[in-house]
Amino acid sequence: MSIATSESDAIPLSSSMPSESEQRRGFITLFVVYIMWGLLPIYWKQLTHVPPIEVLCHRSFWGFFLVLGLLWLRGGIRGGLAEILAIVKNRRSLMFMTGCSFVHMFGWGFYIWAISAGRIVEASLGQYILPLLSVLFGYLLFKERPRRAQWISIGIAGVGVAGMVLWYGTIPWVGLLSAASAVLFAILRKHAPVNAISGLALEMTISAPILWGYLLWLTVTGQGVFGNSLTFTEDLWLIGAGVVTVIPQMGYAFGLCRVPLTTLSLLQYINPTGNFLVGLFLFGEHFTPDRVFGFTCIWIGLALFTYEGWQTFRGKMRDDCVFPPVQKKIQ
Repeated sequence: MSIATSESDAIPLSSSMPSESEQRRGFITLFVVYIMWGLLPIYWKQLTHVPPIEVLCHRSFWGFFLVLGLLWLRGGIRGGLAEILAIVKNRRSLMFMTGCSFVHMFGWGFYIWAISAGRIVEASLGQYILPLLSVLFGYLLFKERPRRAQWISIGIAGVGVAGMVLWYGTIPWVGLLSAASAVLFAILRKHAPVNAISGLALEMTISAPILWGYLLWLTVTGQGVFGNSLTFTEDLWLIGAGVVTVIPQMGYAFGLCRVPLTTLSLLQYINPTGNFLVGLFLFGEHFTPDRVFGFTCIWIGLALFTYEGWQTFRGKMRDDCVFPPVQKKIQ
């Protein structure tokens, strides 16, 4: 998931690098966020009796009011609305934010469906290949030039996916579609430099007529689960759908600008690893030989990708360490 950081969360410009305490806060926040995302399938499994589209609608409805509360805490509703209106007046930004809204809506709906359909392991595949797919799309769309090791990493992961296809003759489409939607969201969001809270509020507002309209129709016709469930606990699970998605997103925006890139590149694998372990051991999903081969290739590719990125980052940091010249003493 890729979201822009909010202005209120930015590090003061007086320092080129966050202080040690700020980095520690950012690390702890991101670690907790990735753990929450890794365990999120457990939450969605409590709602398998609810149609995924209805869960998505409740995520949008209750999450929107939480975002409004965050806007108020950040500086007042009026200031947040002013930021949103400024985005709306910019036709280009509004166009990309509209695309973000619908891609985000599809991504969350598809992920919730995958969990309820017992495809947690396959969904984690998409999260694993996301960094590699981002590099590939950067080359295809933005003419970015991947380094040799990055090409090798993409190739190894590609061998893993191809092996799964040839093994049983089926494409791991759940993982691939999940990763593709996340990359598309990142591409669109890259062209709409809007801070996290206001951007999320606008995304939810754009998709609200569809999702809230459908939720209203379910309520009026008596077909909705909310309010008609046997216990109030089930209603609380639906209300919480907004909380468990919005809060981690805000935490991610907070921590993103406070940790080094190398730390972030390692922390990002907590999420798919958590999903993978939850699906495999907690819910007993199958880990067939073709998946063993595919995942192994992808893990090898990711290990090479991460190591190469870490080495490149270290080399760049050494090159940027320029010592000031020694001034000669004037006689």
